[in-house]
Amino acid sequence: MNPKLLFPFAGTAATLVAAALAANLVACGGLDEATRLTPSTPQPQAAARTAPLPSLIADDGSLPLSLPEAVPADPGARTRSGHYALREQATALDFERRGDVVWVDAGCCGFDAADTAAGIVHGLRAAAEVSPDAPVLVTGQDPRLAAHLVNRLEEDGERRVFLVTR
Repeated sequence: MNPKLLFPFAGTAATLVAAALAANLVACGGLDEATRLTPSTPQPQAAARTAPLPSLIADDGSLPLSLPEAVPADPGARTRSGHYALREQATALDFERRGDVVWVDAGCCGFDAADTAAGIVHGLRAAAEVSPDAPVLVTGQDPRLAAHLVNRLEEDGERRVFLVTR
């Protein structure tokens, strides 16, 4: 069947990923009390920043160095490539590329979830006609598992994979 008939709208890939992420969050039990933010909770990364955040992908297609505040404090949650993104940067990239990005949640259920998440990325590329150079933005409640998925995707040949850290 023609994929264009199944996915006729440009933002469908992002919608499918959002639905999968929501289902994953529900399946994993949602957010715990320590993770929920109240309106009075200050956001540390937004406190002192006055200039706009740099783009994750430069105009020439290269990947600039990650912002220091995006690098995980836990060495076990760092990736081999060192490509990290703040959530605000990831959202801006999604907007800049008009949804031509792949969002994937690393999952909650162990390191075997990397196989499933990698399958989601490859499936979205094939079925939803996401461009071959579309960046992949990896999120997850377990930063070590998310870093493992980033490394796994890069081993599979993905060139623009970012770990969304905050």
